Amino acid sequence: MRKALLAFLLGVVILILLSGCIGGGASQVLPSRRIEISRELADSAWGKIYTAQRQGSFSLSFTESELTSLLVFTLEERLKEQPLREPRIWIEKDKIIFAATVVDLAPSPLNLVVEFQLYVEGGAVGVRFLKIKVNRTSLPAVTLRTISRIASETLAEAKLRLYIEEIKTETGVIFIKGRVTS
Repeated sequence: MRKALLAFLLGVVILILLSGCIGGGASQVLPSRRIEISRELADSAWGKIYTAQRQGSFSLSFTESELTSLLVFTLEERLKEQPLREPRIWIEKDKIIFAATVVDLAPSPLNLVVEFQLYVEGGAVGVRFLKIKVNRTSLPAVTLRTISRIASETLAEAKLRLYIEEIKTETGVIFIKGRVTS
């Protein structure tokens, strides 16, 4: 039910944006740090994940290049048609920035920039969306709150067999501390 509601909300937001009903905002300035993308970095990230699964507790760190590479190569391997072009993940102190061009969802490509925070509540990861811009148009705060709530509830209900104790972001790296549950 929640996934259907989230899909419906995203569809409505995209239709509103395409129809031009929401006023445009200032352009998003992305970090200028270069993000390296390679199979080796994706494999490194997967290696950290697999090692953590075998251990009872873990302290992981991922660079923005590892996460971006993991995303790029996972999408490439699992989807025949890629909906994202040039996805990038930047990690800043207390927030994460995701940027990509979304194709084949609308008549023309959509430039997407998402700023969000991750937090821990009761061992589950929550998401707080700070900004979502599509073609430089910001989504309203009420939509961000709704999407944040749905995403956080969905993650809490996902039964990932993980208890997350801490998530911390610093420029260029994310730290995750937790344990595997049965």
